[in-house]
Amino acid sequence: MSKDQFISYLESNQESLRRFLIVLCHGDKMTADDIAQDAMLKAWMKISSFDEKSKFSTWIFKIAYNTYLDFQKSSWRKNNESLDENIDNERFTSEYSADKSFLNDKLYAAIGKLPIGERSAVLLYYLEEKPIKEISKILEMPQSTIMSHLFRARKHLKSLLKNNRL
Repeated sequence: MSKDQFISYLESNQESLRRFLIVLCHGDKMTADDIAQDAMLKAWMKISSFDEKSKFSTWIFKIAYNTYLDFQKSSWRKNNESLDENIDNERFTSEYSADKSFLNDKLYAAIGKLPIGERSAVLLYYLEEKPIKEISKILEMPQSTIMSHLFRARKHLKSLLKNNRL
């Protein structure tokens, strides 16, 4: 793949990739952008591993998701806390420069409370409209696990939104 092809593919997936990472990062745009940049750099460095028979979006989302998980691990080691622990909207507003509209949206707040597997599956399936098979490749989970995550996530979201536990 040429540099121009790579840039073209990246540009066509950039908006959805950034949106996916922002929601994973609970609205923290700066962290999401850092992770996206890391993922794009990793993708460029691993371009020889891209099989042009497969979808570029699946490949780049998988790299971005793994970069996010790596960030979570390193963040936890440094601070003994990850973005997914003790979500507190006031803390995000002051410390992480989260987008206030993100924090005020009940659906996004509810999605942010889901465990990472459920959250990722919901974002990829509903927000990015990716098929189960592709989500399975991105998250490196069996399709049956993805369907279970979606089932549990819908149940959790319904409960969170119904009971206003946000």
